[in-house]
Amino acid sequence: MQMIPKNENRVVVLAGDDQPLLPLFRPYSLHRKLLFLPPHAAPPDLNQLDIRYVVIGGGAEVEYPELCEYLKTTNDYELMMQQDYTYKLARGPDTWRLYQRRQITNEIPPNAHLR
Repeated sequence: MQMIPKNENRVVVLAGDDQPLLPLFRPYSLHRKLLFLPPHAAPPDLNQLDIRYVVIGGGAEVEYPELCEYLKTTNDYELMMQQDYTYKLARGPDTWRLYQRRQITNEIPPNAHLR
């Protein structure tokens, strides 16, 4: 999250596991809102958002297979960072990725939930 500009106050998060998401909010003083899409959301759901950054990890490939594949292969998003994070030793490291959108639209779909 430190790579995301401080003026970005909303970020899409695709995470499949119940792992702790608290580090995604740092620094807390920015009061960022994390936007979670419903499981099995499709690229049109993501493309309707006026959000430039997407964080994926924590088993997102299971819950969001189409979106994860789309982010890896499309020219609409660019991979900015990839890092392994171990939150449970028994499971080993999990790879988290940060993507940046190359173009922005301006509508939030009705099935998106702000938290």
